[in-house]
Amino acid sequence: MNNIIPGGWYFPVVEVAGIEPAKEIVAAVRHRDPDLKLSEIRESLARVRVVFDFPAPLDAPGPISPAKHRPAALISAPDDAHVQESERALSVKKLLDMGRLSVGVILEATYLGQRHTAEVLPDGQIRYAGTVYKSPSTAGGALKLAAKQPEEGSDSVPSIDGWSFWRVRDEKTGDLVTLKEIRRRAAQEL
Repeated sequence: MNNIIPGGWYFPVVEVAGIEPAKEIVAAVRHRDPDLKLSEIRESLARVRVVFDFPAPLDAPGPISPAKHRPAALISAPDDAHVQESERALSVKKLLDMGRLSVGVILEATYLGQRHTAEVLPDGQIRYAGTVYKSPSTAGGALKLAAKQPEEGSDSVPSIDGWSFWRVRDEKTGDLVTLKEIRRRAAQEL
């Protein structure tokens, strides 16, 4: 039985046929990997059943059997889930001032199978499709709204983490990484 759904998510699974997955779960997977089609996500999630088994509190009365109270599966948070305060303090403008980004550098993102680019401006704002946005997240949200498929409905701007959404070449190493990784590396240099 396959316990990896598109996007590399790992879940303990039990096959359950014909059950429509909760729209919140579909949205969470889509947010994590926007290149996946909604039909792929629904089909994959219709095959899984996630079980969370929390251990008893340490102060619970009576003996605790380690085998009985072990989690059924550990699902790790993504490496970039926890952002240090030193990282949060670094804006795009501060990364420009530190020399970790250059004015005019091209950001890129792949969404719904299409490659999109944006430009970093001298004041730290982002230009995407001729419009200037105050942050990577608002630029990414605008991209997602412009590319949204009719089946998705609402005209509200999608909420995204632009720091994870946009990629850029690290000018020190040459590798293509997320803005979040550039920010993390810059914070380590401080």
